Amino acid sequence: MDWSRMYHQQNLQIHGIYVPDSKEFTGEKGDRLFRFFELKFSVENSEIDPVPARLPIVSRDMTPYSFQSGELFLNGERLTFANASVHQVSLPPEESKWHLKGYTIPFQGTKNPYRELRVNPRITGYCPGKCFFCHRLHSHRLKPKEKKIPSPSKILDRIAETEGANVFNKFEQIILISELFGREDLFLLSVEETRSALAQRGFSASKTFDCCAQDVRSHEGHKRLLNLVNPVRYSFTLEFFRDRSRLMGRYKGLPMEQVYRILASAREAGFKEIRLNYMAGIDSLEECLDGFRKLSGLGLVDSVGLSTFTFFSEAQIACRHETAWNPVYYLHVVEILKSLGIKAYMPASFNMGCPYTVLMENTKP
Repeated sequence: MDWSRMYHQQNLQIHGIYVPDSKEFTGEKGDRLFRFFELKFSVENSEIDPVPARLPIVSRDMTPYSFQSGELFLNGERLTFANASVHQVSLPPEESKWHLKGYTIPFQGTKNPYRELRVNPRITGYCPGKCFFCHRLHSHRLKPKEKKIPSPSKILDRIAETEGANVFNKFEQIILISELFGREDLFLLSVEETRSALAQRGFSASKTFDCCAQDVRSHEGHKRLLNLVNPVRYSFTLEFFRDRSRLMGRYKGLPMEQVYRILASAREAGFKEIRLNYMAGIDSLEECLDGFRKLSGLGLVDSVGLSTFTFFSEAQIACRHETAWNPVYYLHVVEILKSLGIKAYMPASFNMGCPYTVLMENTKP
C-alpha cells in the first residue's frame, strides 16, 4: 500500500480546523467546547477508501487550516492535491444517541465495510479514568441519562437486527473497546461473554479478537486473558510518561513503577507481544526517548499504537507540549521507536488523526 499516493505532499497536521459561520457552545462547567467536523481524503482509482479524519472546529486564531466552499486552505491559500480530493462527511445530529448503541463499525461506508467491528459495552461517559486531556470532555459534553450498561449479547443482537444475522462471518476483526470498568473481574467477565457470544453467532476463533486490557493488572488476570484474545497480545494504554498523576485520574494515572510491574506480570503470564497505546504530543521528545528506552531495556514493549493528541476544549491546550505543533516532532517520535527496535503502527480509523507525513512514510498495510 502506497500511502504517499493518498495524502498531500505537505506535512499536513490538522489538529483543528476553522469553518466560517460555525456556532460555538459551552459545556456544563461553562468552558468553551468545539463541534466535530470530518474530512475525507479520497484518491482516484485507488482500492483504498480511507476513514474520515474527525477534527474539532476551532476559532481562526487557533489553526492555520480552514475549510470553505468545499476547499481546504492552509494560511489562506487553497491546497492542491495530486490525484486526490477532499470533502466533508456528514455527522449525526448533536442530539443523536449514537454513542449509546454499544458498537461502532468504523469502516462502514467505505470499500471494505466489514474490516472491523468495535463492541463498546461501557461507552456511557462515566469512565473512572477522568483524564484531563480526554476527548470524552467533548464527545460526552451532554452526559447521557442512561447509566445502564448493556450486555455484550444484547449489543450483538442489536447488530444482527440492523446488519443481518450473518454479519459476524463477514468481519475481519472484532475489538472490544470500552471505557475502564474499574474492576478486573468485571472486565474479564465481559471479555469472556463477548468471545462466547461471538462464537455462537459464527465468528471464527481464528480471526482477530482483541481488547485494550487496561483493567487487567494481576498475574492471575493476565493468565486468564491469555486464553481469550487472538493474537496473543497484551494491549495497555500508556498514553504518555509526563505528569501522569496530575493529568490522569487516580485509577488510570498509575506511576510508571507500577506500570512496569503490570507489564512484567503480563510478560511472565505468557504474552509474546506487549502493545502500548501512546499519545504523542504531550511528552517532550526527551521524555519520550527516556521512557521508551527504559521500557525497551526492561523488555516490556514490542509495539506501539501511535496516535496524536488533539484538544477539544480550551483548557486542554495546556496539555500539549510546546514543540508538538511541528510535524517534525511526530517524525522524531517514530524515529525514536525505530531506533529502539519497537514496531509502530498507526490506527486506521482513529478519531484523533495521525499527521499525514507519518502515515505516508512509515505506515505499511
